[in-house]
Order: sequence, then C-alpha cells, then structure tokens
Amino acid sequence: MGADCGWRSCAGYVSFGATSVLVRRGGGGTTGYELLMPAAETFSGSTGLRRYSFQFQASKTIIANNPETGELGARVDFVYIQPGTSLTVTNLEMVVLTPVEAALQLRLLLNPSNSSTVVSCTPADEAANLCDKLVYMKDDRAVDWSASIAPFSGAALYTRDTTLVDTDADGVPDQQDTCSGTSTGAAVNAVGCGIDQ
Repeated sequence: MGADCGWRSCAGYVSFGATSVLVRRGGGGTTGYELLMPAAETFSGSTGLRRYSFQFQASKTIIANNPETGELGARVDFVYIQPGTSLTVTNLEMVVLTPVEAALQLRLLLNPSNSSTVVSCTPADEAANLCDKLVYMKDDRAVDWSASIAPFSGAALYTRDTTLVDTDADGVPDQQDTCSGTSTGAAVNAVGCGIDQ
C-alpha cells in the first residue's frame, strides 16, 4: 500500500456512537505503527447498519509480509470512542481507486456587463477534454454550457474526476460499482452490492 498506488477507500459499518479512524502500518518492521494518512477521519454513528467511506492518499508504501522489511501490512484503528458507546463493524474493506485523471482545475465565469450572457466552454478546455468534468463549486452540478450568467455576477467552477462519480449515492464510485441503482441508504460493500447479496 502506498502513495504510488493511488487513492484508497476504507468503509465500515458503525452501529452506535462516534469514532475516528486511522490507517497505520501494521507493525513488524522497523517503523512500528507509523500513520499512513494525513489525519483521522471522524464519523458519527447510527443505530442501524450504514456504509461509511473515505478516501486518502497513502503517504508510504507497504508490502505485506515482505521478508526483507518484516512489514505485516496495514492496520485500521478506531480511536476516540466515547465511554458508554459501542462500535460494531460488520465489514471493513480497503480498495484501490483509479488515480485522478487530471489535476484540479479552477475556472471563473464572469459577466461584467449589465445584461445576461450565455457562456460556452473555452476552446482550450474543449481541447483538454475538460468541459464535461467542470462542475459548479456551490452545488457540484455539472455545468450546462448553454446556461445564462446574470448581469454583474459570476460562477466558480472546478474539475471533478468522472471516475469518482457515484450516481446511486451508495459511497461506491460508478467505475467500480457492479450493482448500480442500489436503494438509498442501503448498506453496500466495496463493489456497490448489498451486504446480503
């Protein structure tokens, strides 16, 4: 596991309370339980099964059971569990995600005139195949290139990697979701299928 492998996603099911999750080295080598992510991810639990997922770029490379380094792999620690709360994890997965296709790009659409204007994607962005990746920063909607910008106003845009789009909002990107269209709130595994499927 490492920065050269791209992004990672960790998912589990927290039944009650709140907790933070840390991914570390699994020990066995000379570096002990070194942190492999920038900061802990914190989740508020619920009384029912629910998928929790997050993405991070691993800061180090680990080869599990490497006879030269003695590394045992990676470990996931649940920390800061408050007294009187409980934690039930029914499934925990770490999966490789496709690296971001293009570096983050920011754009401003400005209309300095006193009348509405229709905007179109710039030739430079068309050539870079970025037009369908630009979304509005305020609500993550895809940009409609026949949209009108009001007088003396503007809109901030950024590029969203389409490989991370999650159409059925189950926490699994479409590119690795083999059970598209799962019902809202359903607990799913790393490939987007219900845990009972």
